[in-house]
Amino acid sequence: MTLFVLIRVAAGFLSLCATHLEVRNFVFPAGMTKQEEKFDEWRKLQEERRRKKAEADALHASAREALLRDDYETAIAAHKQSRALRAEAEALGKAIGRLVPEVAREAFRNLKEGALEIRNRAVARLKELGPAAVPEVLAFLKSSRLDSDTQARVRQLVRQFGDVEILEDGLWGQWAVSAKASSEYGKDGYGARQVCGKPNTLQAGDLSTAWASLEPDGGKEWLELTYESSVRPVRVRIHETFNPGAVVKIEARDEEKKWHVLWEGKDTTKHSPGWLDVRFDPPTFATRVIRITLDTSAVAGWNEIDAVQLLGEHAAHE
Repeated sequence: MTLFVLIRVAAGFLSLCATHLEVRNFVFPAGMTKQEEKFDEWRKLQEERRRKKAEADALHASAREALLRDDYETAIAAHKQSRALRAEAEALGKAIGRLVPEVAREAFRNLKEGALEIRNRAVARLKELGPAAVPEVLAFLKSSRLDSDTQARVRQLVRQFGDVEILEDGLWGQWAVSAKASSEYGKDGYGARQVCGKPNTLQAGDLSTAWASLEPDGGKEWLELTYESSVRPVRVRIHETFNPGAVVKIEARDEEKKWHVLWEGKDTTKHSPGWLDVRFDPPTFATRVIRITLDTSAVAGWNEIDAVQLLGEHAAHE
């Protein structure tokens, strides 16, 4: 084989390798590969955590059944196994929490790439991370290097998280993820859980999609609401849907589980559905739990609440 032919063959081989590399890089460039590796690790930990929690729940139920049969030895053994599995699940939860920022940051790098496929895959990964990725989203949005299109894509993504959104003024708005009350008219309809999430009682009236206390006009009642992540609160919005005007106090619980009054006064909400929108200076502490107190004897009839939004400055350390 002549030198000329050898050169042509070598050139063809190098060209084929370069083309193959380009295709591979388009599908999984270096940044995306790292994103996928971190995401796969996050997903595996999530699956393992769910499995351990399910096993712990099953063992807990088994322990209760054994206790009812007076089989104390079996009950104690099952209870110990359940507690051990819950501890393992909790440790996995912490590991998952540490991975979220890493996956999010890799996704953001890919979100800045020009290729549509890369951007779409990054958005899909952020969607699956959900509200847990919001701290990184907030930092990402503050970056001065983002173009308007990327800003819009990220804001749209956060809106899809459901219970968390980042507002134009930089405040982090959240809807409650769990709730309990001093009393409730029902466990499902009219229960405290009806206050979780965005408003879904869109008309005035005595409707089971809002919370109501067990008795009307019974004096002081309270709602305790928990949110996804900690913020330094600056504003609380209460969606009142029946006989509004009974809220008298809003408190927040700090990291040491001490309660602090954020607002105390007269609820001026006159119409339902309507909003009591309370603003105040941010305290020095962060919170993810607030308590709303009502004087149900101040406004006749059941005083029903559909949803409560907590708005605040994101706290970097929860």
